[in-house]
Amino acid sequence: MDGYMKEKDTLYSNYYISALICKYWKDMCRYAYKNKNATTEDCYNWLINSILTTIKYSAWNNKDNLLYNDPNAVDKSIHVVLKSNRDYFYI
Repeated sequence: MDGYMKEKDTLYSNYYISALICKYWKDMCRYAYKNKNATTEDCYNWLINSILTTIKYSAWNNKDNLLYNDPNAVDKSIHVVLKSNRDYFYI
């Protein structure tokens, strides 16, 4: 994830985002299957928002955050934001 933030070339930044989308695609599909009222596009938007939010806040770099230096911080963050996006959809 830090590679995405350090990358100045737009093409390579897009590669990072694309790789993350592929990595978490199964999670997005699982949410699409479980949530009959949500469209596939809704679930895709949840995934994209989760990835971009995780990149924006990069909690694993903040010494005051519990995720600091956690090797699974990116996965944890994306999953928490993805679930929050889904939950917010139903409010």
